[in-house]
Amino acid sequence: MNRGKRSVIWDLKSEAGQTAIRQLISQSDVFIHNVRGSAIARLGLTYEEVKQIKPDIVYVHCVGFGSDGPYAGRPAYDDLIQGLSGAASLLPRVDGNQNPRFLPTAFADKVSGLHAAYATLAAIHHRNRTGEPVHVEVPMFECVTHFLLEEHFYEAVFDPPVGPFCYQRQVDPARQPLQTKDGFIVLAPYVDQRWIDLFEAVLKVQTGWPPAQKWTFPPRR
Repeated sequence: MNRGKRSVIWDLKSEAGQTAIRQLISQSDVFIHNVRGSAIARLGLTYEEVKQIKPDIVYVHCVGFGSDGPYAGRPAYDDLIQGLSGAASLLPRVDGNQNPRFLPTAFADKVSGLHAAYATLAAIHHRNRTGEPVHVEVPMFECVTHFLLEEHFYEAVFDPPVGPFCYQRQVDPARQPLQTKDGFIVLAPYVDQRWIDLFEAVLKVQTGWPPAQKWTFPPRR
């Protein structure tokens, strides 16, 4: 993940660390960090202060929660965001085990990190066009809820609602890898003709029977 990168450890509470970080900022396009607002203010590295060092800086602040929300300023970790966003409730909807569970990957960290990368690129593009500094806030909670609710708002947000939350195909207990004699397989024959191809393949394996003719669907109008 970090191949080809250069890194250094500074104590930003020390004079040497403060001198070093300011020298680096003065030569940089982007200053990105995930220090809470109150702590970064104590270090003298808020957006307004960094802008004095580098007038056209792209300042990207990765926070746990949006600064205009009720949890502003609180710390966040992957497990907390999986719980608060509803991600931990998805597996129980599928397998019937009612205990909320974390997805076994730090997906909240990585999803919000990707949002930060996209936002940084957009901010650099804006800075290059206008010459203006840009302040970007990337809140982890809001990034992950957006990521999940893209499909899982589903039919519940119509006015009036016309169905439940959750994209029903994705929480269908039958939509799982399928066990075979020598392992599991994954099938996704979502196009009509592929269903026919699948049935023919299964018949051929089970019976050795070749189809008398090639079945096809008429073209869609």
